[in-house]
Amino acid sequence: MNKTIIRTITTSFITPQYPRPNFISFDLFDTLYTPKQPVRLTYYQIAHDEFKINKSLTSITQELPIIYQEIFTKYPNYGKGVLPSWDIWWRKLIIQLFQLDKDQPQTKQLCDRLIQYYSGEAYKVYDDVVPTLESLTEQGVKLVITSNSDYRIYDILKYLDLLKYFTPDDIFLSYDVGYVKPSVEFFNKVVATVYKQQHHQQHQELTIPDEEYRKNCWHIGDSHDKDFIGCIASGWQGIYLQRQPNSYNEDYISVTKDNRMIISNLTCLPRVFQL
Repeated sequence: MNKTIIRTITTSFITPQYPRPNFISFDLFDTLYTPKQPVRLTYYQIAHDEFKINKSLTSITQELPIIYQEIFTKYPNYGKGVLPSWDIWWRKLIIQLFQLDKDQPQTKQLCDRLIQYYSGEAYKVYDDVVPTLESLTEQGVKLVITSNSDYRIYDILKYLDLLKYFTPDDIFLSYDVGYVKPSVEFFNKVVATVYKQQHHQQHQELTIPDEEYRKNCWHIGDSHDKDFIGCIASGWQGIYLQRQPNSYNEDYISVTKDNRMIISNLTCLPRVFQL
């Protein structure tokens, strides 16, 4: 049985009791699912074992994050509005990383293989995810996805059997929204859209709901800047997920003096809202 430990960062602070949320938004990568093994290792194994490309794991480890950032800086949001499609963004990364001739048949084959593998098979769901989503769904809590991602998300969620917890209208990808987390524009567009859905305002313009509504909208993710700080700056409530190696055996909730929350495990969520 899991034991929830509530810690407050200031000793005089009493843990608040939160009302039922308007909705709970989840990040995806490293929040609901994670790669089965490091991306750098998979890139090395597939390139080396299947395509006989001799590039060391050490060099891939060093270069992959640098090249990723270079391409994301040049083509933000996976090339939305600049490149013909999101997959070209990933092909550019793979070609640059392995220093390939883009016109060679093997180049297309490797790109296709890696893109397809990271459309589902590469990932695993954290143990705490399904019990939490099941519990929240049973309680009728509206669940939303907000992710800096491309369209492969739909295939990944389907492969991992998570798509059933979210309606298509409740999945907000940066590639569709046109902004990326942690921008206020991203979170504002999400909250305006969800508010419009909940109030059956299909024929009205998107408008940002008032502060009272927004302060009962919650987002949880593993990135302090993109998830936690980003949503708070937009008037939402933020929960910072800090997974521990043994977090499934011992849950903790930390509440800071300014009423911000950190949790080690998603199974804490129903108890945060007393659901």
